[in-house]
Amino acid sequence: MPRELLQRLLFSLLMSGLMAFFIGAWVTFINLGLVSGYIGYWMKAFFLAWPAGFIVVTLIAPTIQRISQRLLVWCYTEPNKSIEKN
Repeated sequence: MPRELLQRLLFSLLMSGLMAFFIGAWVTFINLGLVSGYIGYWMKAFFLAWPAGFIVVTLIAPTIQRISQRLLVWCYTEPNKSIEKN
């Protein structure tokens, strides 16, 4: 497997896992509050959300990276102004 593809998949796995973990906790809390069995409900939400998040991050991340690069170029098009000179 090419290194670039492996890096992209690993990034997608980690990013989607962290997002599903924290968003699952938040949405479970909003919907149920701190009820008995909260962690079980949270983990169920996490494991259901992670595969969907992985697919979305894998497919969308390259496009979002290109958009963010274009936005930075657009924001720093003034003469003598560069990203490094904050």
